[in-house]
Amino acid sequence: MQTIEGKLVHDKELKFSQDEEKIFADFEQDLHDTIERYINNIKIVVLNIDNVIYRVGYTHILYKYRNDINGVIMKDNKMDIDAVGLIIDDRDSVSYRQTKTNVDVCQIATYFGGRGHFAAAGNPKDSKKFQELLVKEKL
Repeated sequence: MQTIEGKLVHDKELKFSQDEEKIFADFEQDLHDTIERYINNIKIVVLNIDNVIYRVGYTHILYKYRNDINGVIMKDNKMDIDAVGLIIDDRDSVSYRQTKTNVDVCQIATYFGGRGHFAAAGNPKDSKKFQELLVKEKL
């Protein structure tokens, strides 16, 4: 019996059994449900950083989902947030991802003592400014 990994490496045309297709479908559904739970727990915080207003949607999340959530939000940004602030529960960091392509999330991270790039940046959870925000906003 050839494994899924073997099919991905050796076959030019992928064909999966019904059981394998079910595994993929179940995985996709679990991922979707998990991301939706994180999105439903978002709390929007309005930040004024150097006279620029940012609407940041903060949520607690596991590290492995950090790259999945903003893609979902960018497709349908019902909350009209500029960025998502991911408070990584299994790391000592906060990760920012833009949800609008014209927003420089590095400015947000830098404000909280972090760094990064235009579309993705982060700061330590234990920075004094971020700790104050956690308390003030009950994040």
